[in-house]
Amino acid sequence: MSTHLPTNYRRVISSLSELIERKLRELLHMLRNVENGRVARVERTFSDKERHEKILHLEKLLEANHQMFSDLNLEPATYREDQIFHADIAWLWTMINDSRTKRLKGYGKIDPDTAQLIDDKISVLLDIISEFDPGSASEENDNESI
Repeated sequence: MSTHLPTNYRRVISSLSELIERKLRELLHMLRNVENGRVARVERTFSDKERHEKILHLEKLLEANHQMFSDLNLEPATYREDQIFHADIAWLWTMINDSRTKRLKGYGKIDPDTAQLIDDKISVLLDIISEFDPGSASEENDNESI
């Protein structure tokens, strides 16, 4: 089957297919692995049979997504490892930096000692992230106007 998709459609369907694959792989990983992190845990609520059925259904959906991608003659996206890494580190830095107590004034009052404790912990995280990109966690780069 030879399908010619206009550029905008190719871009949208390729992006959709990529998002579908990413989310399905996350779900499959969750269902197949019992591991939990230290700050978030997944409570197991499915029986082994239910989990197995859901895995089979997700795999079927993943295969259908791959078939659509192939049938529409789409090309896989290519990303550079360094670009993904640095973009994600920049995102993490922003999220952590925006969690300093001076930026959380809309969340209500907080005891000054507790605010200092939080800010000290945030600073440790930012210092560690700055090891990837020296200077990124300095308070001089902390834009108050955001």
